[in-house]
Amino acid sequence: MKKSQHHHRFLKALGVSLGVLGLACTLGACGKQQQSATSSHQKVTISFWEGFGGVYDQSMHKLVNEFNKSQDKYKVVCTSQTSYTNLNQKIMTAAKANTLPVMAQATYPTVPDYVKNNLIIPLNSYIKRDLSSKDLNDIYPAFLKDTKYQGNYYSVPFSKSLDILYYNQTLLDKYGLQKPTSWEELQQDAQILKQKHANVALLQLDKSFDQDYQSMTKELGTDLVTPNTFKVNIDSNNSKTAANYFMNLINDHEAVTATTTYGDDDWLRGSAVFYVDTSAGIVHLQQNAPSSFKWGALPFPTYHGKRASVLAGSNLVIFKHATKQQREGAWAFMKFLMSKPETTKWAEMTGYVPLRKSAAQSKAYQQYLQAHPIYQAPAQTLASGFEQTAFPGYSQFRNQELETFSNMINKQQTVDQALNQLQQKTEQIIKSNQ
Repeated sequence: MKKSQHHHRFLKALGVSLGVLGLACTLGACGKQQQSATSSHQKVTISFWEGFGGVYDQSMHKLVNEFNKSQDKYKVVCTSQTSYTNLNQKIMTAAKANTLPVMAQATYPTVPDYVKNNLIIPLNSYIKRDLSSKDLNDIYPAFLKDTKYQGNYYSVPFSKSLDILYYNQTLLDKYGLQKPTSWEELQQDAQILKQKHANVALLQLDKSFDQDYQSMTKELGTDLVTPNTFKVNIDSNNSKTAANYFMNLINDHEAVTATTTYGDDDWLRGSAVFYVDTSAGIVHLQQNAPSSFKWGALPFPTYHGKRASVLAGSNLVIFKHATKQQREGAWAFMKFLMSKPETTKWAEMTGYVPLRKSAAQSKAYQQYLQAHPIYQAPAQTLASGFEQTAFPGYSQFRNQELETFSNMINKQQTVDQALNQLQQKTEQIIKSNQ
């Protein structure tokens, strides 16, 4: 399966597919979908749309089948839309046609727009009823944080991955490089490559390096947009320091950007020593790497001693039109997926990380890490994961952000000029969506 179909790099998909989400439907426009009649002897059908393709979709259907066999009250009917882009476009269309499913995957920045358009329900009462404080403390704080908006839980976490650093072992050996733990050490490796007149780059980037920049800005202690207050910090010194780090590598030909959206195919052909990608990309690399290609993964590099890796993946939401019975069934399925056994199983099947601390620390998962050391890198990065601040109009911001980085890379716009303009545009977007 080509990486362009992969869902785990959801931020770029958002930039293309959600630009008009705010126009998808007006408040109250999304009415009830026709649902199958139920009786005392008939299972309640829970229609579920997900954005997975390939091996991820196969794994998703395994969990759906397990849930359906685990009880006799509900039947989840899972439909793959093959990618987050397709999923979001389908939701937009269904919202206007009143044909939304009962539940779906949702990337965290879509929630403010879903709430604004009255599409989804808050889950506070279900969480208060069925999840104890012990349960909530067991789920990693970063995962819980992005399920809340305006003080309410509008989603629950599900498929979560984060960026890690992949390395080409053959090139490490050829040029005598050490495995770096920090971005500072990575710069030292760049100097070694330059001294040895290497014909490869140090770092392969995707077509845009926005996620790497986001993570480094957070490592320097700054959110691009401050949570709750929505204060924009894109023109801050820390933001510009992060962008300049990568632009300097690009301008010095020590980092290369991909000609297509993602850089994994270039990297597998030996374009560079290192490549940043999400942990969910491990499965894709395992499927596509030549047998002679020796590679591994490291935790996301620190900067100035701090580590922060932007999270990718999705949550789960329930649409407002669902009947009371369907909502209960959807919630039962959500609880099932968040349980310790199932989140462990999902992590082992897909390369996503466990939602619960108890799952990550369990004997079963630790044995899995020993048998599959490639997954130790995301496990070691997990505590440093964070979500970008979501706000109404986020999809508009994503379009502007991607355009900004394209201008820096392809049109030689300076970092100061580009980020100052993005600062102004982001402030306007937030103001116009209040």
